[in-house]
Amino acid sequence: MNLEEAMTTAGVDYEITLNRFSNNEKLLEKFVRKFPGDATFSTLKSAVSEKKYPEIERSAHTLKGIAANLGFQNLSELNAEIVSLLRSGEFSDGELESVFSKISGEYEKIVDCVNRLG
Repeated sequence: MNLEEAMTTAGVDYEITLNRFSNNEKLLEKFVRKFPGDATFSTLKSAVSEKKYPEIERSAHTLKGIAANLGFQNLSELNAEIVSLLRSGEFSDGELESVFSKISGEYEKIVDCVNRLG
């Protein structure tokens, strides 16, 4: 699977994302390939399981930005949702876990696509 196929499968608008990287496909691919190795998702997962709310907010905010820069819009929006929940101060652990479950599913889909790159 080439980069465009993998990213399209992951739900990315490839042309917009490539443009963000000055149409440098090698640079985009370099950063996309690094995505699964980034520790931010693992940090978020641990923080959610330990109910460390400030760490959840920081990690989700960081992952939101990384995802947005790489064109993973759904993942970015889900992380924005969890950040908004925390900042509102009005949430239940069930709501938090529900959104994190969606984040986790989207993250795994993206990692699967990245891992299938040729």
